[in-house]
Amino acid sequence: MFSQKVNLSFRLKLLLSLFGLNLIVGTSIIIIAYNDLISSRKDLVSKNIASLAFSLSEQIKPALEFDDRKTIEEIIDGTLTYPGAEFVGIWKTDPFENFAQHVLYFSKGKKDSENYAKEIKSDFQKKDFIEWKEDRIDFGRVILSGKVPIGFIYLSENLKSFFVFKRETLELLITSLLIYLISTILISIWIGRKLTKPLVELVNVSEKISLENNLLVRAKKTSNDEFGKLTAVFNKMLDSIHDTNDQLIASNRDMENRVIERTKDLDEANQKLQSEMQAKIDKNKEILNLQNQMSKQQRLASVGQVSANIAHELRNPMAAIRNSVYFLRKSIGKSDKSAEHLEIIDDQLTQSDEVIRKLLEITKEKTLQLSDENLKELCIEVLSVLGLSEQIKFTYESDPDDFKLPVDKTLFRQVLTNLFLNSVQATEKNNRTHISVKTYKLKDYINVEISDNASGITNKIQRRVFEPLFSGRKDGFGLGLSLCFELLSRHKGTIEIKQSNPLGTTFLIRIPDSKHK
Repeated sequence: MFSQKVNLSFRLKLLLSLFGLNLIVGTSIIIIAYNDLISSRKDLVSKNIASLAFSLSEQIKPALEFDDRKTIEEIIDGTLTYPGAEFVGIWKTDPFENFAQHVLYFSKGKKDSENYAKEIKSDFQKKDFIEWKEDRIDFGRVILSGKVPIGFIYLSENLKSFFVFKRETLELLITSLLIYLISTILISIWIGRKLTKPLVELVNVSEKISLENNLLVRAKKTSNDEFGKLTAVFNKMLDSIHDTNDQLIASNRDMENRVIERTKDLDEANQKLQSEMQAKIDKNKEILNLQNQMSKQQRLASVGQVSANIAHELRNPMAAIRNSVYFLRKSIGKSDKSAEHLEIIDDQLTQSDEVIRKLLEITKEKTLQLSDENLKELCIEVLSVLGLSEQIKFTYESDPDDFKLPVDKTLFRQVLTNLFLNSVQATEKNNRTHISVKTYKLKDYINVEISDNASGITNKIQRRVFEPLFSGRKDGFGLGLSLCFELLSRHKGTIEIKQSNPLGTTFLIRIPDSKHK
């Protein structure tokens, strides 16, 4: 939970303060007056019933002494006509017995006065008592003949008139409080307007100056008191601000003119400097591009020269060795131990010939024969040609499903071949290779992600794996990924390592979409 401050106007604050103060004072006065009136009323009721009991005891005493029940009944009948009287009970006591031993002599007032009399305490004390209950007041008095108690009188009076008095008093006081509060609100509003009118005038003038930036506006003087003096001082302050503002405007204009002149000079110098810097940047880019091209051409030339030398120096001896192996196979049986070694020699010759072929392909600039190819079918074809369909678990995902890739089929198939072979060679022994291919469009490019579950490529060599003749494996030649890089460059595409860890590697191939060229 948080509390948010509410901005109230001075007039509203003053009104709320006066109302709150008068509410507290008025409520306190009403509560005190109510309690005093009720207390006074209770004292009056108590005195009335005590006076009535005293009068009855004096009237009944002779009749009670002479055992004149009829006289007592007439006196009580007259008493029950008293407003609020509900019950009168008389107990008679034998003066020669203990005062606690008494009997009900006469009772009247309730419909069942006898049972009502039984509910009254039987152990009367030798003194008067008064008791306030929820709906009535009870009063008891000892009847004395001289100093000897001869009886006890018990009066019960309902409190209906008392409750009516309480309700009417409360209503009257609440009505008085409401009239007082309404009068207070009206007086507070009048006082607030009178007091805050100069302040409102000052606030309005201040807002107008702030919004319109007009220093010629002045506040109206509405009184000659302190607020009037404040208004006069405020107007003098505006005069001073106006004069100062005119001086500042003149000084600012002069400064602006100087700044404009200096800015023009700086802009011209800056534009000239930017032109020179841009020219140098363009020249540096050209030089850098030329250096990169020369470096690439030098590397390719080196690779081409090495490839040509290897092809020239090795292919003729290799051809002779291959022919000798062919004739040796015919002259010995298949079960001979030498046949196994001849097979090894033939495989090594094939591998050496493949190395020479890849070296030569790097230096060739073949013209691309682009066509829309189904990448999934192309992947399955590569796996089938390599004979790895059973060794590799292959999955394919494409968005949309009928995806066509604008590539040179022969060259891109060579890219897939190299990547698939690398995944198989990098997979640990006794583990099945998992290769997944995902294809999707992103802006003007077609992205192909090829992932495997091989051992991954370390961060140290990730930047160099696409260089010719560099390999991270002991038995590698460093030609597969460099050939992939070169072939994709001819497609105006790129290849990079998206992520690699001990759980596998993902290569990202990006090829321009021919539809957006």
